[in-house]
Amino acid sequence: MEARTPPLILVVEDESDIRSLVCQDLRQEGYETAWAEDGLHAMEILREKVPSLILLDLKLPHLDGWEVCRKVRLESRTREVPIVFLTALADVTSRVRGLAAGGDDYIVKPFSRRELVARVRAVLRRAGRSAPQSRIAAGNILIDRDRHEVTVGGRPVLLTLIEFSLLACLAESPGRVFSRDELITRLWGVEAEIQEHNLDVHIHALRAKLHDSPRNPRHIVTVRGTGYKFRDLPAGDESLLSLEDSNGAAL
Repeated sequence: MEARTPPLILVVEDESDIRSLVCQDLRQEGYETAWAEDGLHAMEILREKVPSLILLDLKLPHLDGWEVCRKVRLESRTREVPIVFLTALADVTSRVRGLAAGGDDYIVKPFSRRELVARVRAVLRRAGRSAPQSRIAAGNILIDRDRHEVTVGGRPVLLTLIEFSLLACLAESPGRVFSRDELITRLWGVEAEIQEHNLDVHIHALRAKLHDSPRNPRHIVTVRGTGYKFRDLPAGDESLLSLEDSNGAAL
């Protein structure tokens, strides 16, 4: 399974609480995120990078969502980027106007966070863009993102939300080394004050539930001085490299 760069979602939202929650939910589902607190900030970001999808509030300071959408659709670099409006404007006229302006979907606040992620995935799929895999098979481990279920050897394993997100993040890019800082940002967000020890505790708990020995791990390998990586072994293959990576180490 080849590692790939996750889709980048640009979240344009002036309410910091909503913005933080949306970014956190998207990261936990395997997406990369960038954010802007107003329309002008969004346009600055779009001049530097082209996201896979834009989540766009309509009532924004300085430059509203209608104008951001118009500019995105006029620019050749961004005109094909899907736009999902995320707004408190629930009337039919606003919905029709949003879709007519070039929106690919329209979500009204307050919204279900799980539905938001599902609709983002659906829009990316319709647009033919790469979305995080909904099911990941790694050896005898099966991860189902849509159902938030994990089985090991066909037996269900109960994981916390953080453990589930951590496993999915690592397993989707086997062999890639994730630094502790990167994992903390993906799971808790850039503004979270989480110590590396807290991440190690979650890794330890996840290994225990997967019956993955920290001294000779089958799947979740510690890379000394850096972080963690996921080793994808065929189901039933017990020929572990007795601390195969000299880089590997127990917690």
